[in-house]
Amino acid sequence: MATSPIAMIVSPTAPGAVVWEAWLTAGEVLWSPRQQAWAVSLAPPGREGLFLALASLKDLFLAWPSTVLVGWLNREFNPNCPGCRDELGRFCAVAAGDACVSAAGGTCAAALSPSCPAACPACPGFTDTAPDPRTVWLVVLALSLTSPLLIVAGLPFLRDGVLSFGRDACGTNDDEERKPLLEEPKV
Repeated sequence: MATSPIAMIVSPTAPGAVVWEAWLTAGEVLWSPRQQAWAVSLAPPGREGLFLALASLKDLFLAWPSTVLVGWLNREFNPNCPGCRDELGRFCAVAAGDACVSAAGGTCAAALSPSCPAACPACPGFTDTAPDPRTVWLVVLALSLTSPLLIVAGLPFLRDGVLSFGRDACGTNDDEERKPLLEEPKV
């Protein structure tokens, strides 16, 4: 899921978007149930619902900031092309004699004939001034990788609450786990 933007970095096209969405969906289908099961496994008995609610709080608190970030990324890396649109913002993609008009009949400010663009990349001069679309996907990839990296870094704290020396990344020590099995029961 976190690595799905790689598809758009490799190919920022419609087929690349299909691969990105499929990759993202497959990751969500595989990860979401595991994340909920993991949150429940960390919970003390009787507190499973509270832990699931706390695990879901990120969705609530990150909705607004992520919307603002997407808006900023769109403004910076996916600029508009007002010269290829009518006064209402529709593309002038229909040829009408020697001019281009929108589907509703609106006229464009720029002379676009003989080709009438249906998207900004087809607009004359757009590719000269537009930033590389891969840049925005590199930013998205960097941001999406923070979650798995934070989970891996915090795993020792999440397993048993304290990071101790001599323990492995999962917070366990093989010698401690075997001691009860090797000792004779005291009578």
